This record gives sequence, C-alpha cells and structure tokens, in this order.
Amino acid sequence: MNPLIKEFKKFGTISPEAELEFHRRVVRQERKKGSFYIKEGQTSSGLFIIEKGLVRMFYRKGDKEINSLFAIEDEVLTSTRTFFFELPAKENIQFLEDSIIFSISRNDLYKLCDLYP
Repeated sequence: MNPLIKEFKKFGTISPEAELEFHRRVVRQERKKGSFYIKEGQTSSGLFIIEKGLVRMFYRKGDKEINSLFAIEDEVLTSTRTFFFELPAKENIQFLEDSIIFSISRNDLYKLCDLYP
C-alpha cells in the first residue's frame, strides 16, 4: 500500500473511490543524497512521507546551519509556512541519504478533501 495513503488512514476511513483518486495523485520520487526538497525563500506546494531515507530540516543563522528536525521512514514532512500560508520557506529540507518519498501537491490534497469530505 502507498505509505502516504496508509498514513492518512490513521486519521479516519477513506472510501475506495477516494483511495483510488488519492493513488492517482500521489507521486513516488527518488531523491539523491544532498538534494533539497525545498530551499529557504522557495515555495513548496506539497507534502511527503519518507519510505526510505533520512531528511533534515534546517535554517541559516548568519554563517551557521541550525538543524531543527531530522526525519526517517514513515514520517510526513512539509514546509508548513509554504504549504498552509503560501509564503516563502524560512527553512531548508535536505535529503541526507538517497531517499524514496511519496508526495502530493497542496492543490491535489485540497481537491480530494473537497470531493471526499
């Protein structure tokens, strides 16, 4: 089963129709070690779950990188500032290992919520 759908099922029942539509909109991605999901100042329109890998969230303060979060398999991540408020990110999300993620765009998730309340 798609790990992102599995995570959403923890919060309630999803109809077979909604699950099928969810499957169509979720994208599996392979990300390389050192690559970024989002960088400070960018906007992101999605959220993702880690199937395999290690991710860190950090921000810069002067010359220093301040780690604010590390995430592993089965954790859901997004830049909340960009996802909920559509504002530029203040943090960076970087893959520390070759990783596999499943993501869905904000627009697709909101459409699904409207179609299948």
